[in-house]
Amino acid sequence: MKREKSLAQAAFDDLLKTSVAPVLKQYGYKKSGENFFKRNDDSSIVINFQSSVGSSFFEKRFFINVGVAFDEICKYQDIYITEKPKEYECSSRGARNRVNTLFSTEPEIYGFSDEQSLAETCKKIDSLISPLAEWLDPISDLPSFITHPWYDVMQGDPGIKVLMHYLLGDKERASQQLDRLVRRFDELGRDKLADRSYWCDKYHMTL
Repeated sequence: MKREKSLAQAAFDDLLKTSVAPVLKQYGYKKSGENFFKRNDDSSIVINFQSSVGSSFFEKRFFINVGVAFDEICKYQDIYITEKPKEYECSSRGARNRVNTLFSTEPEIYGFSDEQSLAETCKKIDSLISPLAEWLDPISDLPSFITHPWYDVMQGDPGIKVLMHYLLGDKERASQQLDRLVRRFDELGRDKLADRSYWCDKYHMTL
C-alpha cells in the first residue's frame, strides 16, 4: 500500500515544481526528484534540496546543497563521468557546500509549518534561486573554478584543492596548498593525514 504523502511534503513538492523548477530551467537545469542538474562544458552542477530528519507530517525542514563535479578530476581518478552526480559524490569530484556557506545572508536550514511560514519560505527561495544560478553559471571547468569565489570557501575532500592545482600543471601552488593541509592536520594531532606522502600517494601526485 502506497504511503500517504504528508501535507508538508506535498507543499514542499509544489514549491520545487512551481517556484524553483521554472527559474532553474531558464538557466539550463533539469529537475530530477529533489535535485536540479546542469551540464556546463566540462563540469556537472547539482543543486540539491535535502529534507531534514526534523520534518514531520505538518512541518517541513530542508537544506539547500550545491555541488560541482569536474571531468578532469573524474578522468584522473578513473571515476565515471555523469551529468547527474549526487551532491555528496561531488566531495571527491570537485566541491560541495551548503548554500549558507556560499551566501552569508541565507539560513542553514529552511522550513515551514503553516501557510504564513510557507509563504515566507517561498519568498526566501524566490529571492535566492536566480542569483544562485547566475553565480554558478561561469563554472565550466577547473580553470574557471579556481578564479571563482566558490573556490575560497569550497568544502569536500580536503585534498581536492591540492589536486586541482596539480592537474592544472601548477605544482608550486599545489605544493603550497599541500603544506597548508598538512599543517592543519598536524595541529589537530592527525598524524596520518599530516604526512605529505599520504596525500601524494592517494592522488598519485609527485610533489
